[in-house]
Amino acid sequence: MPKPKTKPEPTPAALFPETAPEVEAENLPIGLIECAMFGADPGADLVASVKRVGILVPVIVQRVAKGKEAFTLVDGRRRLKAAQDAGLDFIPARILPEDVDNPEAFTLQANMTRRANPVSEYVAIRDLIAKGYGEKEIVKTLGIKAAVLAQRLLLAKLIPTLYDLLESGLIGVSVGEAAAKLPVALQEGLLDVFAKDDRLTLKDVSEAKRVRREEKTASLSDLIFGPGEKTKTDARAALSHLDAVQSLLESLGERTDADEVNFESIRKRLDAYFR
Repeated sequence: MPKPKTKPEPTPAALFPETAPEVEAENLPIGLIECAMFGADPGADLVASVKRVGILVPVIVQRVAKGKEAFTLVDGRRRLKAAQDAGLDFIPARILPEDVDNPEAFTLQANMTRRANPVSEYVAIRDLIAKGYGEKEIVKTLGIKAAVLAQRLLLAKLIPTLYDLLESGLIGVSVGEAAAKLPVALQEGLLDVFAKDDRLTLKDVSEAKRVRREEKTASLSDLIFGPGEKTKTDARAALSHLDAVQSLLESLGERTDADEVNFESIRKRLDAYFR
């Protein structure tokens, strides 16, 4: 019986149009621009400057649909927020037509000409990859260094709550990038630090890494029978040791099911006890 034909995945269009799009320039009512804000709020100096002289460099927006007076922001989040905080009703804008397929590429290109906004760049790269563009294509077409792209994509490993703190500017980018290298359990522990101190620093991340190293070198007997009150972290470390024991037994041909050692039951009971 012949195999059914599978529909090929659509090939994404070129990152940039073959010819430069016609870009309108206009003073737009701020209320017509939709935008998700990333990163820290603009500083008081920027807001004061906007109050004095306005926005000197236009933001980039894209028209939602032909003939519609609605726009999404492509570049200029801090400028837009500063204009809002300064009480402006209008902002100078360059308007991409609605048929530009990849406004994210314009976001990345604009960011490359000034101080980086890593969170904004990560969102743009993530959205382009979701559309089917490969990392190599993004690097080649936009001139982004592969190491920078990899560093931005590291943010995808943050647990959602930590990423929300990063996106809202409550933790720094360097802290977010360092935390993203930690396992989920330690990232959750950093949330406890933030809840207690109302901030999170690189020192806090380094301390979490130090604790992790100590847990890895501690013996299973120390973790379970050692002195002091046991914590959720102790339980997770003990479980990692049990996983190693199970793997070793199985590699030696020993049974590790319910007739011998029921590791899954141990995991569930420890997890429930320390939940």
